[in-house]
Amino acid sequence: MASERTALTRIDSAAQKTIGTGAPEPEVGALPRPVIPEVELDREIGRGGMGVVYSGRQTYLDRRVAVKLLLVDQTTADDEYVRRFQREAKILAGLSHPHIVACYSAGMTTARQPYLVMEFIDGPNLKQWIAEHGPLPQREALRLARELAQALGHAHSNGIIHRDVKPENVLLAKREGDNDPFPFQAKLVDLGLARPQGAQGDMHLTGAGKVMGTPTTMAPEQFDDPEGVDFRADIYGLGCVLFHALTGRPAFDGKTLAQIVTAKVSGVAPNPSAEVGGLSPAVGALVADMLAKDRMSRPQSYEELIARCHPLLGGRSAAVGSRRLSWAVITGVGVLAAAILAVLIIPAQGGTRSAAPTTPPVSATVPVAPPVPAPAALGGPTLLWREDVGTRLKDWSFAKGALWAHAEETEHGIAGAAGRISRPLAAGPWILDVVLQPAEGPDGRTEQAHIGFQLANGQGIYVQISNNGSILPMQVWQTFPDPKAAPQLLMNGALPPGKGHFTFSLSERFLRITANGAAFEKAISLASDPTVLYLETVGDAPLLVHDLTIRRAESPTK
Repeated sequence: MASERTALTRIDSAAQKTIGTGAPEPEVGALPRPVIPEVELDREIGRGGMGVVYSGRQTYLDRRVAVKLLLVDQTTADDEYVRRFQREAKILAGLSHPHIVACYSAGMTTARQPYLVMEFIDGPNLKQWIAEHGPLPQREALRLARELAQALGHAHSNGIIHRDVKPENVLLAKREGDNDPFPFQAKLVDLGLARPQGAQGDMHLTGAGKVMGTPTTMAPEQFDDPEGVDFRADIYGLGCVLFHALTGRPAFDGKTLAQIVTAKVSGVAPNPSAEVGGLSPAVGALVADMLAKDRMSRPQSYEELIARCHPLLGGRSAAVGSRRLSWAVITGVGVLAAAILAVLIIPAQGGTRSAAPTTPPVSATVPVAPPVPAPAALGGPTLLWREDVGTRLKDWSFAKGALWAHAEETEHGIAGAAGRISRPLAAGPWILDVVLQPAEGPDGRTEQAHIGFQLANGQGIYVQISNNGSILPMQVWQTFPDPKAAPQLLMNGALPPGKGHFTFSLSERFLRITANGAAFEKAISLASDPTVLYLETVGDAPLLVHDLTIRRAESPTK
């Protein structure tokens, strides 16, 4: 690396602003408040070396927005920054992802100042939150990293690399109705340095001698070969973000560019598990791999990175068998009692199935079920739909009239408004995890939603869940091949209002069901193997489905 590049730059560790060596930034003078078409500006909410951000409202849509204005002195205007700003608008306009801040419009003010009208995020950035509240818990830091990996993966699938992934560029959007200590989701912002990978037409925007980015979070290759970086530089930046989230400090915090670069290209990558007690060694190994100085030693795809996050975020399957509810024959259970109990499970007395002599009911003598396979003996959780929003349900079959799609309300789940979708199901043993959030029906009506399994012999098992506003009534039913035979009620109960977290564990044709962490004491004996999984809504109320994952037995060839 040229020695003059080091001499040009010193790092303000408090500000950690984005810098470019090899060309000075233009002076920024005071400018009057801009006039943006169809936007009423409220107040200034942020300012940097090249721009200012206002909060405002789109008058026609009555929508709160953020307006990013590039401050350019027209007497000394640097066309490079204007072109970079315009490129950011084009890039944002071409990306649509729940974890990337959306761009609604762009243009030039009457004073020839470029502007972006963007999604308003009423929350701090990650660096500000950590400075005030300290490091994030391991699970929350990993969840945030997974969301950002999904966003970066979406950008990369559209040929875009960010090149400036850092805590300041992670905005925290409040999750509605979430009362957790960290009730936020990640929103990636500031794609001013992003550009299509390998796009030669933009070479002049980062000409010879310039290094664009934030040194503390830049990958080593960004210093020496800024035009040759690929998506693995963003994985490195994300590793810096995850390290900062877990420890409360930057992974590299030298005072000069020389100190930072030396730390990045020599020695062992920093491991947060060596600095913070209680962190999982696997989390430390993941961060260290993301921060490897050789990009060939980092995760080689966002799919690989997300797959490594999933088992570290799992944990929910560990609840299988951890608490048990004894089966009891209870009659006349009131709604109030059901609402008070965390989970109330009651086996049905006698069932409600109509006569069907050709189809025998489930035997009253239930054989002893084998133990549930330990999650460690199975593979990591795998989503049962695609990460990509546009092709999320491509592997599912839609019944006629079914209306299902990606849901904006949930992290990376789906929503159903009508009908059934289904997909083939692998042979057991497996553990399936899902969170269902049924909406209350119109005019107070109680609508129903199902998650179920079709068996090879034509029978079926499904869980019915609904929402009456005060509790989530729940029932488990068995269906039969004879279409004239009514389903048989196996058990019923209720959950508290909100979300229902279900775990289904299959082993040797025994199906165990867990609701909100409390497992049924006895398993359901199946006549044959489940071959199809389906989701279904009955009525007008939509269903949100969060994080539908499955753990399968590892292939013996792996």
